[in-house]
Amino acid sequence: MSRFQQNIIYAGLLIAIIGFFWFIVPKHIYQAHGVYLPKTTEVMKPINAKSVQFYAASDMNLPKAVPVVNNVNQAPQGIIRIISHYDKQSQIQAACQQNVTKAKALASAHGANVVIGNCVASQNTGPLDGASLYAYAYNM
Repeated sequence: MSRFQQNIIYAGLLIAIIGFFWFIVPKHIYQAHGVYLPKTTEVMKPINAKSVQFYAASDMNLPKAVPVVNNVNQAPQGIIRIISHYDKQSQIQAACQQNVTKAKALASAHGANVVIGNCVASQNTGPLDGASLYAYAYNM
């Protein structure tokens, strides 16, 4: 066996081993993670997440934008912060939708039936980039 044939065999084995490990590495399915920060001491009874309405605020300054959205004259019941990661720019909309779904679930667990907020994405695709949802929860 010549040296050239031996190098071809080694290259083929190397490609096969790399391909095998590339194939068995699990693909990440990123989940939204978030927190609900209550602004009142009153504990509300949980409601169904499907009954929670989400309104997108027209301004990034949420305290200024919230009364414009739905004529809200009351203080929020809580603050919601959600973040999720994405790998491609085509996944930004899905990441924001996942954040809204998580916000509705957190709000319903604390008795809020209206969530008003914004989803912000960095438009980059690095290991630290993601979509963040900043929202207020109300019980109306």
